[in-house]
Amino acid sequence: MNGIVHITRVSPNGTLPKRISDEIRNYFSFLKNKPVEIKIRKVSSKRSLEQNSYLHLMFSIITEALNEQGNTFLESEIKGALKLKFLLIEVYNEATGELLSERVRDTSELSVGDMAIFIEQCIQWSAERNIIVPPPLTQTELEYEN
Repeated sequence: MNGIVHITRVSPNGTLPKRISDEIRNYFSFLKNKPVEIKIRKVSSKRSLEQNSYLHLMFSIITEALNEQGNTFLESEIKGALKLKFLLIEVYNEATGELLSERVRDTSELSVGDMAIFIEQCIQWSAERNIIVPPPLTQTELEYEN
């Protein structure tokens, strides 16, 4: 094994998702009595152009699949619905801690890590509706009717 890399979010109580902590624990079992290098860093760079391109392709695939089921969604409606479902955040008064409102984060605000999480959430949401969205960094032949 060459190593593992995960982009994920640490929970509010400071823990990792169980799946990731289990994989790390399992990986350590192969490294008993061996030196290891451990790096943990905050992912802070903005979403990549590749992620942005993939995101629009993904919204197109989801919209087309839903419309094949008899709907008449626009791609912008699907994008808005998925952003509302997965990118809704609470806005607090920093001085008092009072919850002021909620708002939907724009995808342009997302870091590379946050965008990866959003994309994975959308792929999972689609799969639950029997819509197959190829994962990022795969080549797939798509058929489009003009």
